[in-house]
Amino acid sequence: MTFSETMENIKRFIDELEGRTFLAKERDTFIKIIYEMERQFSFMENSDKKPMVDSILLDDIMRTFDYIQSKYMNDVITDKVYKFVKTYLLLINNWNNNVSCDGRIEQMVFFINNLYDNHMTVIESFNILKHLLRRCENLRSFALPSVELSRHYLEALDREIEKKK
Repeated sequence: MTFSETMENIKRFIDELEGRTFLAKERDTFIKIIYEMERQFSFMENSDKKPMVDSILLDDIMRTFDYIQSKYMNDVITDKVYKFVKTYLLLINNWNNNVSCDGRIEQMVFFINNLYDNHMTVIESFNILKHLLRRCENLRSFALPSVELSRHYLEALDREIEKKK
């Protein structure tokens, strides 16, 4: 995913109703961070220097990480939310690798990435199991003609054995 695609996806989610609901009170913080990232990447494209790292920006990023974790615990994670979180983490991770090199951010990106990936893996597993259960229920009611004949034959044999006793 290119930088422009990443930014477009993030901005689109922020403007959508689901994004406004998910981000709620922290929406302004996310917007501030995203536009600052865009500004700093633009600066790096036009210059050989790294932009200065602002401690307030680092604190804001950590606050968004805490918020994303709390939303994981309390809200339903939809596909759109999952894609936003993954894209946001990609943006922050790239910025961190190129500008900040902060170990805390690197650890949190790794942790939240795994948290959301594992959640989606579990959701996929549940969906597959639901599908398999439906198929098993359908198969349980279906019997091949040869199985039906064998069952009738075995029942007839059982009756014959009972008569001889």
